[in-house]
Amino acid sequence: MEYQIALSPAFPITAAEFADAWNEEEQCRAVAQATVSPAAPQGFPLDPEMIKSGLIFLAGAAGTMALDVVKSLVKDHLKKLIEKKFKQTAKPVPEFEVVIVDQPDTHLIVVREQN
Repeated sequence: MEYQIALSPAFPITAAEFADAWNEEEQCRAVAQATVSPAAPQGFPLDPEMIKSGLIFLAGAAGTMALDVVKSLVKDHLKKLIEKKFKQTAKPVPEFEVVIVDQPDTHLIVVREQN
């Protein structure tokens, strides 16, 4: 099973920032290697704007892990990145949600701001 992550265009972290930080962290890298694709695959089920900064692919042991475990790891990783980024500013840390869109051969993890 493959995991793809789409970050909404207004999200304060880009796909490249996510992938670079993911691959630098030993715990995350042990689960999967993150790569960024600049274009959506055929049949991408969401608005192409969702992948403005790229689509993140997680390949490796993540394919054998439960979806909830991978979702939780992604969410925790994003929280750390956002807190680190916003610690340097006086801006409040934005709230976000992680939603799963099941596909036949992949799980799409969508990250967007909470309304």
